[in-house]
Amino acid sequence: MVACLGLNSPAFMPLWRPEDADGLLPPATIHGVSMIEVPLLNPRSFDSLGIRRAAEHNGVVVVCSLSLPETMGHTANTSDVMAFLDAELQASLEGGSNRLSSVSYGTIGKVSGQPPNDFGP
Repeated sequence: MVACLGLNSPAFMPLWRPEDADGLLPPATIHGVSMIEVPLLNPRSFDSLGIRRAAEHNGVVVVCSLSLPETMGHTANTSDVMAFLDAELQASLEGGSNRLSSVSYGTIGKVSGQPPNDFGP
């Protein structure tokens, strides 16, 4: 198994901008960072080719992450959710990521309103 030290890109840049990556990634890679998690906030404005170029230039692997928009929670139209996820996956692949992580099944912070269940013995 190969060890990998990853960093979520908002930890050092609020929005991932490929033009900033060439200045910010070298110090991170010196300290062993070999993977950058890049949030896909909007697949239509995501600079996939710029992301890929910056990652390749700096020798890091890109992993894209997402959360469904608030309007696409568990009650959303399935075809709308699938279209959104398809666009996210396409942007991720074009950006050089062969992984898509995070909350692909719902929205961050949305809860059922039900009290916690006891799943213990």
